[in-house]
Amino acid sequence: MAAITAYVEGIPYSSDEDALKAFLLEKLDKEESVIVDVRMPRWHDSNKPRGYAHVDFSSEEVLELALKLDGEKLGGRYLKISKAKERGSKTRKRSKEDIPEDCKTLFVKNLPYDTDEDAVEEVFTKFGKVVNTRLSRWNHTGKLKGFGYVEFETTEALKTVLSQSESIYVGEREVYCDFDTPNSGPKSSFRNASGRQWSRFEGRDLKKRRSGGKDTDRKRQRR
Repeated sequence: MAAITAYVEGIPYSSDEDALKAFLLEKLDKEESVIVDVRMPRWHDSNKPRGYAHVDFSSEEVLELALKLDGEKLGGRYLKISKAKERGSKTRKRSKEDIPEDCKTLFVKNLPYDTDEDAVEEVFTKFGKVVNTRLSRWNHTGKLKGFGYVEFETTEALKTVLSQSESIYVGEREVYCDFDTPNSGPKSSFRNASGRQWSRFEGRDLKKRRSGGKDTDRKRQRR
């Protein structure tokens, strides 16, 4: 089903999602339920809005009314409101036969720069049990590079992600997904938030920490 979405640009940089939503509801003279979602991208360094947004409406009728608001002013700036172009999912759709049977790792890019492992894992647990999540960071700043890997417990969970046509969002960004080469191993740029280089034990420790278990890794018992 096509999205019932308007593209809005010219938004004042001082306005946020709530301000845009309140403006539209006032002009449309409609209840809050007619606006399903507002996605307003932000600059990752300042977290300030970029001046445009996508607004999902509950029906084509409401969308048509919103399009008539093109040229209205918000915060002293003229808004340009148009129907959003339909886009396919950024995820590379694969048939289940294309995916190696021993592959359980998903490559994910276009991640928000302010996300973390927990937020990414939360998005993908609906497809299956996640064993670990690792995100690439710049060594000198510790900031994210915008891509990472999600390892599932089963290949079937990975196939479920790549066989669907719906877009996947982490935060307000639509992410691109594909399967990773089996046994590729972690890269040197994969570090946790504290700066420590990622390893297989990192994923194991994360799993135990969330389940309330204790670290019993024999490698860490060595002196």
